[in-house]
Amino acid sequence: MGYRSDVAGIIKFKSLEDRERFVVLAKAHGGSIADNFNDDKSFAEWTWDTDEAPHKEDPIMTFQYSDVKWYETYDDVKCHYELMRYAEETFDAEWAVVQIGEDGEETEQVSDNYEGDLVGEYIYTVHELKTTF
Repeated sequence: MGYRSDVAGIIKFKSLEDRERFVVLAKAHGGSIADNFNDDKSFAEWTWDTDEAPHKEDPIMTFQYSDVKWYETYDDVKCHYELMRYAEETFDAEWAVVQIGEDGEETEQVSDNYEGDLVGEYIYTVHELKTTF
């Protein structure tokens, strides 16, 4: 069956204009970077600038998955990391990915230029136990 995780990721740009230019550039780039925006791919799950996006006025792009196999050797996972690294290289954007495994272990990965406000402000973990007695 394999190890399953809950995963969330974010890219933060310096401005909304940078984010919009990046989306156009990434779509035109081709390959696995453009696959993030390809509706034919099951992993094209980035959210930004829509009515459903809770922080649509912030210069961010996000994704969130529950109960997935998040192995860095998988093409869909590679695709996400390539997009985040491309944002870092082309627009000096920050990115972060937080993963909680089925065993409760937390993993955090961040960009080289990460300044520390994405995890905590946009992504945080909560462990809780609920009962009815």
